[in-house]
Amino acid sequence: MIGELPMAVTMWWDLSYRLVMVATPDVLVPRWRRLDAAMKRVRAASPTSETETPDAVVAVLHTMYDLWEVLRREIGKAKRVQCAAKGEGGQTAVALTFARGAVTHDLVEFAKNAGFGLQPFGASSFGGGWYWRAHEDIRPNYKVKSDWYRDRVKGRAVLEPLEAAYRWYRDRKEISRP
Repeated sequence: MIGELPMAVTMWWDLSYRLVMVATPDVLVPRWRRLDAAMKRVRAASPTSETETPDAVVAVLHTMYDLWEVLRREIGKAKRVQCAAKGEGGQTAVALTFARGAVTHDLVEFAKNAGFGLQPFGASSFGGGWYWRAHEDIRPNYKVKSDWYRDRVKGRAVLEPLEAAYRWYRDRKEISRP
């Protein structure tokens, strides 16, 4: 239909005469449901399985990206990055969006199984686990994202950055769970 928005939104003009869009429950509920299911899957993944953790991580990355895009529609691209830059959780969310882009467009696999006794940082030899691989993009428009990936994600246990980003998304009032 002509003039119809591709996404269900509620709109109004604010006092500055700007069009304000607010994502409706039919937009947010399925995205939060999918993110919750993906997080549950990665939390429950067997550390010894060769596929459960990496497959669950990719599901989380894609569902977080969906919320990242809803946030863009709500507050704009520039403000979204400014908001994320203010703290570790937001920087981690951006870093994971960067990782998701590399999975999709550059065919990168990010999770690596450290195996028995090979955990980084001198951890115990009583088990391995899944950790984030190093990844860098030297293109100038990806420098900040690449740096945040290095600082907030690389080398950490897989679940740690996912939980930090999940909390950041959860705390965004613009895309809060209905």
